[in-house]
Amino acid sequence: MHPTDAAPRAPPASRPWLVAYSVGVIALFVAIGALLFYGLEQVSVLPISLSALLRVIVALALGVGAIYAINAVIRSAVTRAWGQRRAGQASAIFRIAAYVVLALVALSLLGVSSLALLAGGTFAGLVIGLAGQDVLASLFAGIVILAATPYRVGERVTITTWQYGLDVPAYPPKFYSQDFLIPGYTGTIVDIGIFYTTMRTDDATIMKFPNNIAVQAAVISHEVLARPVRTKVEITGVTRDPAEVVDALRAAVVGNEWVTDPAAVRVTINQATAASYVVAIDAWCRGAHEEAPRSSILITALRTVRELQRSERAATGS
Repeated sequence: MHPTDAAPRAPPASRPWLVAYSVGVIALFVAIGALLFYGLEQVSVLPISLSALLRVIVALALGVGAIYAINAVIRSAVTRAWGQRRAGQASAIFRIAAYVVLALVALSLLGVSSLALLAGGTFAGLVIGLAGQDVLASLFAGIVILAATPYRVGERVTITTWQYGLDVPAYPPKFYSQDFLIPGYTGTIVDIGIFYTTMRTDDATIMKFPNNIAVQAAVISHEVLARPVRTKVEITGVTRDPAEVVDALRAAVVGNEWVTDPAAVRVTINQATAASYVVAIDAWCRGAHEEAPRSSILITALRTVRELQRSERAATGS
């Protein structure tokens, strides 16, 4: 489990804002309903009565509450049956379908016939499409993501896209840096919503991507049982033949606890100067993260180099 998954959460009793939030939502529904009734009555768009409008407000309030309650039950049941990833996907599909049904119910309570809905659909679709094209793009992109599943809830991925540029850092001297760096955002997918995808990055921050951006991005999955890890070590103060140093490092690394395939461990000289040289250690290590196995291999390599240095000093009596 990722360390950030165990972050403490505030108990329900410590959330006094919940009551204020509920009251605010109810007041918002009432205000929207009053403005809608006044506007429709003034322009005579629909032959709507106050009682019908009140029924719509009540239906919307109860519908939203029911959607949240049923969604929680579905997420819990699917999590127990098939895991967190399937639960996020099922939850998102249910919310999209439920809100569409709720909108149709509200229109029916307002007395809008299917013929009138079809007649006004072209004009309304044009207006809504022009006014909210980004919102609609995110909505349809969310449906595409749920259908194509380029990533799932709980999966660790890197999302790289031209809309979010990054500055590639430089590490002096160059041979201490990695050979390449993917300009993207790496983390665990927390939720796939109707409009946004939520990621917890590796540095424990929460990042939300609009779905219309995420659907265009390149997605690199890190959900693997083992991954190649490259570690670089600078060798100084060792005068013995470099081939012997390479053999000693390989013999030490093959026994490391993170290495899954000892036969595939490769140790090569990567860079060289007049006073030192850099050894690259490539090994297949278990897990989806590279920091812990790289640190362990570095410790093993540094201990080996120090033992070689001590043995040379002992041999020369210095």
